[in-house]
Amino acid sequence: ADDMLIQAGVKHIVFCLYRFGGEIESHFGDGLRWGVDFDYVLQREAWGSAGALKWAAEALPGGITETCIVLPADALIMLDI
Repeated sequence: ADDMLIQAGVKHIVFCLYRFGGEIESHFGDGLRWGVDFDYVLQREAWGSAGALKWAAEALPGGITETCIVLPADALIMLDI
């Protein structure tokens, strides 16, 4: 999904992570090698998509008042963004 977002011109991606959050953040870093800004929100409990969006609101430019895309990490999807 990240490649899909990058190809669509998305410049800021927020990952809401529950399991293995530290390892995933350590592996992918800040996103600069892809020309994108990655932010990470590490959850202590699994909150699902809506809960994750609430936790991530502070990391989103303009909060959740601007258009954003919420994608599941445990499913492979392709969208024409």
